[in-house]
Amino acid sequence: MLAQLSAAFDEPRPVQFQVVGQHPESTAGGRACDGGVRSGVSGDLAVVPLPDSMVAQVAISRLLYAMARDKQLPVFLAKVSRKRNVPRNAIWLVAAVSLALGIYMNQRGDGLALLSSLINFGALTAFLLLHLSVIVYHVIRKRSRNLVAHLLMPLVGATILGFVVWNANVAAQRLGFVWIGLGVLVLIGLYLAGRRPELSGFAPVSQPATPARQEV
Repeated sequence: MLAQLSAAFDEPRPVQFQVVGQHPESTAGGRACDGGVRSGVSGDLAVVPLPDSMVAQVAISRLLYAMARDKQLPVFLAKVSRKRNVPRNAIWLVAAVSLALGIYMNQRGDGLALLSSLINFGALTAFLLLHLSVIVYHVIRKRSRNLVAHLLMPLVGATILGFVVWNANVAAQRLGFVWIGLGVLVLIGLYLAGRRPELSGFAPVSQPATPARQEV
């Protein structure tokens, strides 16, 4: 019985659609249903990403603003609109890059799959570095003795994420590692220029950070 079930799942079978009132052998009914299904799927693919892209644009623009405020990116990205109280230049930059990337990916046959792979690669890499940072902070710096929470669990999570990243799309891997390499070069340049990255939110209480905020 198990062999029959396995064979049933492994054997590819075409999916047949039938419109109510049409004979199963009617090609017109099959074409109509197939067109309706494809139209619905295309509509979902066009509408579903809109809220996600809006959230991503807001998040990325505020990240660029915070980095520019802390002098880690060009200062023009730290300018805030006096009327709407939002990082205007950062929003425009993210919108322009997103539009150009979307148009380019739309011209490729594998654009949607490649774009989703790039996004997943970036997210998984960020979580992988997060797991490693837990080990560095708690075990190496703080000498934590809670090895289960601060060493074992992060190692397990980092191993799983590393396996997924290693088996990701090749094009996504190349672009992702190039992007990481550029980030490392920028970080080295900041250290050599004496501009060591500092988080303004973690400034000492006696000397609170006063980030420069330019309004336009």
